[in-house]
Amino acid sequence: MIVVIIDDGVSTHTTNNLIFSLQVDEHEMINSFTVYTDALSHGSICAAIIQKYAPHALIGSIKILDSETKRGDCTNLERAIYWCIDHDIKIIHLSLGTVSVYDYPSLLKAINNAYEHGIIIISACKNGSQTSYPAAFSNVIGVQCDSTLKNDAYYAREPNYHGIDFSASAVHEIKELISTPFQGLTPICNSYAAPVITAKVYSILAEHPYMTFDQIKKELNKTSKLVIPSYYPMVYKSIDWVHHVKLLVLGESPVSPTNMHYWNIDEIIALESNSALQDLLHSSLGDLPIAISISNSLDIKKFTPIKTRPLVFLNRVNVQDWQQYATRIFIPTLIDDYATNQRIHNERPVVAILQDTILSDFPLSAVLKEMFNQRDHYALFFSEYPIDILVGAVYIDNTEFYQYHCMNMAKLLNAELLLVHTTLENLHILKPDIILYDKTCKNRLLKIPKDNTHIIFTDHRDPTEIFQIICDIICE
Repeated sequence: MIVVIIDDGVSTHTTNNLIFSLQVDEHEMINSFTVYTDALSHGSICAAIIQKYAPHALIGSIKILDSETKRGDCTNLERAIYWCIDHDIKIIHLSLGTVSVYDYPSLLKAINNAYEHGIIIISACKNGSQTSYPAAFSNVIGVQCDSTLKNDAYYAREPNYHGIDFSASAVHEIKELISTPFQGLTPICNSYAAPVITAKVYSILAEHPYMTFDQIKKELNKTSKLVIPSYYPMVYKSIDWVHHVKLLVLGESPVSPTNMHYWNIDEIIALESNSALQDLLHSSLGDLPIAISISNSLDIKKFTPIKTRPLVFLNRVNVQDWQQYATRIFIPTLIDDYATNQRIHNERPVVAILQDTILSDFPLSAVLKEMFNQRDHYALFFSEYPIDILVGAVYIDNTEFYQYHCMNMAKLLNAELLLVHTTLENLHILKPDIILYDKTCKNRLLKIPKDNTHIIFTDHRDPTEIFQIICDIICE
């Protein structure tokens, strides 16, 4: 089993188990890399740490970073990942990352593709950042260092804060460093913590080759010297691993069947009771994740969880009720990771979107977020509508969160502006700079505060035009 290190190259002086050494060249082609690589290169040190704790691991190297600057192009990273998919690689190690939201869509696609082909990717979070990609993606085991740990010590993160799954030691005795100012010890940084987890993943797969991604995370915690009893890796707070769903609805449908595909829904199935939901889940529904929208509480005592299909809850449920569930579950509690008792002043532009999800043609908020991200502007998307979870919104079920948790999240993640799918009644809490509204609330506009607020009617306007208007206002 080969561990592929995508980095700045691996030296043969570091490892005797270097099976291949490749590079992504200036034409995005992958070919042999035969140039001398320093035994102290970033990738070489990562390889040395992996083999210190997993001495039988075979190492493959794909060079994408410049040897001097340690910088690279995200396109080359994606190219290297696709090469690993094509060549049936099982483990990828990444002690690198990006904070650019511009890189997010195509990199996420490559990561999810690798996951679907059974590849386990371990990635260090970028040093000095609360979050970075691909470490924060759901289908990646994200790692940060803990300076209090030594050697191969690590522990599971509870909760899964900023998408990072484990904290690990970055302090390792490496013979290549003995004659350096580091006196044989690796510098404390995320780059040298991630190899600990990579080595452990190798050891787990060597013994249990058919373990799934989530099972591996569970086993990592179980075999840690610092085991976290409450760790439950099947619960996810991000929806980035879901492409399309079947939506089961108890109560009023949150979206129209005519435009459901804009919310990544393949089919809407209306139900009348909890028992009908249980019966349907145990029937043949295909392989798609099941999203559940419920107007009342789900009686877990009368519900026997199925064991084979991921569930996406569009309402909060009690995590403890689902501890025995063997497949992934999404519960919309991401905003809880940013909980604070301190009221935070907002200095970012706020765009409030008033849009009825049932009568509207498409989720304008999600479209605008994507437009900002394509121009490398980090727009956070909050919504009071649970259905928007399926298009990447952070769900807000308490409007008091706006001045506390939401502002804290924006601050910690360095968001540049906020897009909020809200209601007319909550505009006074948001105090938005821009309000977008459609025909569904046109007759109620007298309640909208107009002082220093730009109001834009969105019907019969192309999203590109709306986006440009927002940009012009923000740049004034």
